[in-house]
Amino acid sequence: MRLRRAIIISLPLVFLLSSVAFPATWQSTDKYLALRRQSKALMGQAATNAQADPSQSLGGVIELKGSVSGVMRTGDGSAFILNTNTQSYVIKCSDSDPQIDPGSIIRALVKIGPACMGSLSDLILIGAAWDYEITARENKEIARIQNLKKRPIISKRPMTTRGFTRQEILAGTWLDALGPYKNAIAGFNKKLTPQQAESIAACILSYSEKYDVDPRFIVAVILAESHFRVTATSRKGAMGLGQLMPGTAAGLGVSNPYDPQQNLEGSIRLIRGHLNKLSGGARWTQLTPEHISLALASYNAGPGAVRKYRGVPPYRETRAYITKISEIYKRLCGYK
Repeated sequence: MRLRRAIIISLPLVFLLSSVAFPATWQSTDKYLALRRQSKALMGQAATNAQADPSQSLGGVIELKGSVSGVMRTGDGSAFILNTNTQSYVIKCSDSDPQIDPGSIIRALVKIGPACMGSLSDLILIGAAWDYEITARENKEIARIQNLKKRPIISKRPMTTRGFTRQEILAGTWLDALGPYKNAIAGFNKKLTPQQAESIAACILSYSEKYDVDPRFIVAVILAESHFRVTATSRKGAMGLGQLMPGTAAGLGVSNPYDPQQNLEGSIRLIRGHLNKLSGGARWTQLTPEHISLALASYNAGPGAVRKYRGVPPYRETRAYITKISEIYKRLCGYK
């Protein structure tokens, strides 16, 4: 017995408990989802990108889904192993709170530590919840969003630069461009009120500045997607100005795709996410035509199709889509 105990203690990481001890970061569904929004956690394709190259997301938060397979004692606390579909990760946490059995499938919000250069080897738990509860809530949200297309919900409040404070407007370098963009958007869709056109212009200029994309490019995308019709709904169920699918909208945190501000913020953030993946996070002025074409292909056909064909997929619709937006963008930039 003494020999066996000596062997166990000599191991640097020792499996001692039959259940995993989580800190107070274990959350109810509502608190977990709120924390996921507040921390701007990387999810879906963005999470996959971070797993492939975590050096681009140091200090950020990523959501992982997997099954727990035991706990490890470490020098300054504890950690547990989370097995995802593709890999296993060691996640640091406190060892002083509720326990959960190995084999449980959970969602974990983890901070990407400074040592995560080539792999996710330095992860710190900030929140966790049962996967089945989060999945049920996400499915409910997707169903709710799908039902919006039957009767789009649009705010009845006056739309000026709604959602932006005066300080934010005055601080934006885009303020001088607001008038010309408002007039152009009003010309593209004459059914918009002046207030709606101004609100849409403010959103495009502000979020384009925030995510470092040319607002003329965003105008070209929205013009091709919906022709600036706020309630546009495609036969496949894509909704709003940027034509977001229900699942995509839910993943982006867009609760109402027919709200111009939510839709544009989500659409522009999605485009920047594709550009980051394809260019390694290059700024707009450093992007190549290939980066932009592949980002448009990802937006139209999905990043999976781009990976499958290692370039623009051979879909007639996607190739026509890229050509159309490229031509619009050139005209908006003053090129024939």
